Amino acid sequence: MQLAPDFAHVMSALTIWLTDQPNLNWDVINLGHAPHKLFSPLTELAGHRLTRAHYFPLTTTALLWSRPGAQRFVQTSGQIFAPVDHFFRKWCATHNGGLDLSPAIVSPSGAPSDIDDTTQTRQNTGYFWREFKRQSTTYAYAGYHNIRFKPFGPQA
Repeated sequence: MQLAPDFAHVMSALTIWLTDQPNLNWDVINLGHAPHKLFSPLTELAGHRLTRAHYFPLTTTALLWSRPGAQRFVQTSGQIFAPVDHFFRKWCATHNGGLDLSPAIVSPSGAPSDIDDTTQTRQNTGYFWREFKRQSTTYAYAGYHNIRFKPFGPQA
């Protein structure tokens, strides 16, 4: 991964802002990918927009976990049933705990990936319908939270 030139400055501003927001419920912040769908702006930090990512981005290049969020994830995640970035999206959409920085302050370095090719998996019977159901459910949760979003009040 590669850090943006302003990485340290943005992380310092983010840390200070989060410390000053005791009522902001969050679990994980994606530092490596901007949201494209269903997000709500929270603040601007050093030229970067912090948002509530109701539909969490699909990359795991760089994640910043809150201690309660990491504990909640370990306690409630059980068995991971999908690629980890898809799993995080569903997990965050279910309880609205994901945040995101845009533009990203961490990017992939361009190194070759070790992720297995899933072409064979996608040819299995029923794959399309299982994926459709999983993604539809995730999107429905994200849409619900997007409609009900209140920046600093109780998060449903």
